[in-house]
Amino acid sequence: MTTTARTPEEAVLFLGELGTGIRATVVLDREGRVAASSCQDERRAGRMGDLALELLERAERSADGEVLGSIEVSTRTATVFAARRPRWSVAIVAERMALSSLVLFDLHRVLVDLEGATA
Repeated sequence: MTTTARTPEEAVLFLGELGTGIRATVVLDREGRVAASSCQDERRAGRMGDLALELLERAERSADGEVLGSIEVSTRTATVFAARRPRWSVAIVAERMALSSLVLFDLHRVLVDLEGATA
């Protein structure tokens, strides 16, 4: 399978163009720092990144330390998707009716592309 190397900024743009009702996107590096975001406010992007990492970590702790790779949490008004690989994490907030299988596929595709950009 051929991958397209993608920078964090390109990943944010790509996800924003999918038309899946994405409201906000954040890409985090290995250390959990914001590498790129669709948020205009840096504090908001940082908070979103912190919450995404906390969500992934709490889910893994509740799964007896199993590395989950991705998670989806729905609220009354939106759905949060987060996924990670060794070098990168990505999280989005989408409209409530986003098709989760497609969103998670796109997140994992972006992560593979980010890994290719830094290999």
